Amino acid sequence: GGVRDFLLGIQFVTGRGRIVRGGGKVVKNAAGFDLPKLMVGSLGRFGILVECTCKVFPRPESTCTLRAEFSNTRAAVEKMLQLATAPFDLLSLDAGPANTLALRVGGLQESLTARVDRVNAFLGTPTQLLDDREETRYWSDANEFAWLPEGHGLVKVPLNPARILAI
Repeated sequence: GGVRDFLLGIQFVTGRGRIVRGGGKVVKNAAGFDLPKLMVGSLGRFGILVECTCKVFPRPESTCTLRAEFSNTRAAVEKMLQLATAPFDLLSLDAGPANTLALRVGGLQESLTARVDRVNAFLGTPTQLLDDREETRYWSDANEFAWLPEGHGLVKVPLNPARILAI
């Protein structure tokens, strides 16, 4: 899900300097208006977030990463859109250069092989299963923007996958 699905409680400061709290510190808080979700959608128009309580999950026992190549950007982005709504419970989904997608699956070691097989069948294209060292390096490089050539700047453009297809 999106950020709004993992935000349980917030505290923010309004334009008039008032401190406002909404939500709670536990998942079972369903009283009143869901202010945390409103704040995510408002993009700062109602105030500045100063405290957030997020839903967290335990670290998975085991992980594996698949890399799939597609014939063109459109095919990769369309598959990414399908994966985002598919019932696979992916830890990470990354669109990379050369029309590739990297998918990280995690959970109990006993169930991981069956889950990876289901994802492979859904992808419909040959995949590469990264070994532990390659997987660790891939996600570390992605987090550190290591793919960015030396001396180049980085510009973040907020686009959802559907907008990429429209360009």
